[in-house]
Amino acid sequence: MNKSQGELEKVRDSKLVLLNEIKEKLAKQEAEYLQFSESAEQTLSKKNQEFTTKVGEIEELKNQNKQISDELRKIETKLKEDQQKTEQINKDYSELLNSISEYDKDDDNLLITEKNQEITKLQEDLRKEQEELRKMITQKQTLRDELETHKFQSQKEIEKLTKELGKKKVELDSETRKKAKLEEDFMHLSQLFDLETKQELKKKQEEEQIIINQSINDYKQKIH
Repeated sequence: MNKSQGELEKVRDSKLVLLNEIKEKLAKQEAEYLQFSESAEQTLSKKNQEFTTKVGEIEELKNQNKQISDELRKIETKLKEDQQKTEQINKDYSELLNSISEYDKDDDNLLITEKNQEITKLQEDLRKEQEELRKMITQKQTLRDELETHKFQSQKEIEKLTKELGKKKVELDSETRKKAKLEEDFMHLSQLFDLETKQELKKKQEEEQIIINQSINDYKQKIH
């Protein structure tokens, strides 16, 4: 084996070792990527489902808040109407007092007082209901804010996981290309090595044939 062939064999062996290392590394990366991608897909699916659920809950809260706000407006309108009624009753009562006897005043005063008490109680009930509705709106707004925060966090986690999955895919593709290039180089070196071996073998055969022919010629000359 000549020097050129020996060097070529060393390069080929070196490439073979590197190729085996790359294959082993790639096999490990493929297994890790498969495991990571399966886990990531499951997590992404879960996060997307949670995200969709939170969006739905937020929309539901918006609708509930609208309904409560509508109820509040109705109560405020009712309070205004009752206030106007109270003012009108008080006005009628004052006018009535100016036109009736002292005896009648006591009866009418009792009647008006009863009506005023009824209106006052009704207004108080409405105010309590109004306060409860306001508390409910505050609670739902707080819950809505929490859901919005959770939705934002979920969105960020989804983006981060998707980015990480893409990075892993790029790394895997890069290693796959390295493996393909090394396989191509190794094949080329093997072909060169085979060619050098064939040429060396042919040269050796030719040299041996020359020696054989020379020996035959020498033998023939000795005979003659």
